[in-house]
Amino acid sequence: MDNDASPKMPPVKEDIKVAVMGLGPGGLALAKNMAKVHPVCAFDYCWEGPHDPVKNIWWSDNPYDLSFATHFIIADSCSRRYTGREFEAWVTDILWARSIIRAALVGRESPATIILASVVPEVGLTKKLLGEFHAAGHRLGVAPQPDLDLGDDEILRYIPKLVGGIDRESTRSIGSLYESVLGRREVGPPGKLEFAEAATAHGFLMDIELFARIWKLMGDYIDRAEEEHGDEWSDEEDSDKKGS
Repeated sequence: MDNDASPKMPPVKEDIKVAVMGLGPGGLALAKNMAKVHPVCAFDYCWEGPHDPVKNIWWSDNPYDLSFATHFIIADSCSRRYTGREFEAWVTDILWARSIIRAALVGRESPATIILASVVPEVGLTKKLLGEFHAAGHRLGVAPQPDLDLGDDEILRYIPKLVGGIDRESTRSIGSLYESVLGRREVGPPGKLEFAEAATAHGFLMDIELFARIWKLMGDYIDRAEEEHGDEWSDEEDSDKKGS
């Protein structure tokens, strides 16, 4: 199948129901954001947090509750512990989620969409660990897990959320889901799976966020200087430009 996808995608014509698997900080943020638009089953075997009465969220530790979902989002589990064995912990999370999705898809006639929303340590692992679902006729891809609620910070809010699928239909389905929740301008043009995998790396996301924060600090500094010094600041700035 063709891996390329048009940035302007028509919405997927389906009644979307989302299962978020893994309720670490990123998964919890995803569940609450997705629930603003779609019904969500928020699932984690180790979930011990409060089952807050959030509209559209069904909290669960029973894998059979996931069978209704059209989209399965795999996030980091709340049991994840960073002890220097991150790769092993990540693989354990994915294999755990894979076995649960297998059970949820038994007897399923319509295709589901499986989304890996976690930092992918190595390009190609999504297909290696979850490719069986695509081989069985389901859609597969990658999307971000960072906290999607960035408040009123106009710069940080528009850090692109890059998504990608293993084929055109997978890309279309994942892009449509994220655009329905975040809006089209906040989702980067959907593309290839490998690029989306690389874009999940902590370093990539941190570099973008750091640049955005520095840019905002510079803007705040200039605004304060103009308020404090008024025309004097503007005159100095103009003279610097003329002298350069």
